[in-house]
Amino acid sequence: MNKNIRCGVCQKSFTTISQIQSHQQKLNHDKVYICTHCSKQFTNTNDFKVHLQQHASKKKNDLTAME
Repeated sequence: MNKNIRCGVCQKSFTTISQIQSHQQKLNHDKVYICTHCSKQFTNTNDFKVHLQQHASKKKNDLTAME
């Protein structure tokens, strides 16, 4: 795999624009995803989705316990 996009801060190489954009958000501590349930902030969309699933799972478990 050819890594040809280089970070200007740390010189790490990436293969896609989206990878370097995600990397730069982390370097800048940009929190672009904010949970509406608990206000926790994320730089990565996948981490944010997993977090939201945890809220949904907890809510489902709470509802099952009430039955």
